[in-house]
Amino acid sequence: MPAIALVFALQSSAPLADQFAAIAKNAQAQAGQYSDVTFEAVNPTNDITQQIGAVETLINKKVDALVILPNDGSQLTSLGRRAMAAGIPVINLDRIFDSAQSYRTWIGGDNYRMGLNAGNYIAQKLNSKGTVVEPEFLPAKPVKPLSAAYPPQALQSGKAGYVVVEFLLDSKGRANKAKVVESSPPGIFDGAALAAVSGGRYDISALGDDKTKRSRIRISFKP
Repeated sequence: MPAIALVFALQSSAPLADQFAAIAKNAQAQAGQYSDVTFEAVNPTNDITQQIGAVETLINKKVDALVILPNDGSQLTSLGRRAMAAGIPVINLDRIFDSAQSYRTWIGGDNYRMGLNAGNYIAQKLNSKGTVVEPEFLPAKPVKPLSAAYPPQALQSGKAGYVVVEFLLDSKGRANKAKVVESSPPGIFDGAALAAVSGGRYDISALGDDKTKRSRIRISFKP
């Protein structure tokens, strides 16, 4: 009996959580139409280590097909290639792997068309009298919590603060050309915040067709 596994990252934001739950539910319903198909939905947290562990387990179980909607395609590329080498077809949903050798086929949404349709819908509801504004900066969403080292002197003195960092988000979820645009108190936490942001990986689902987009994130420091 063919065994098909769907692996997707558990999302903390309600809209994405609902979307992913709907994907799993619909896939389960479709599989239920075939008596010779066994379907299993696996939803680890958005921690990349747990996602990797889930996929490794399914590869070792020798399922007949893997459908993977990763939180970060880059970090699961090697596992996709490993599954393909083991003879397990991989269907890559949405966030694409770095190598075409890591999947049999890729299924992605047209973010530009979805945005255009959403804008037209809003304009229709407002009778073309409203204004649709696109944010200048994309709010950065780390795929896992950033780890910022607390400056020793600030920690010893019990000093708190925050830093707002701006960077260019690329299609692999990396932060490029990070710079401080606001901090309080000035200069105390800047270096720690820049190091944390530059070393992080970020959700690219809102990037659309853009190769890069300006993003911002606020890092808080509390002793």
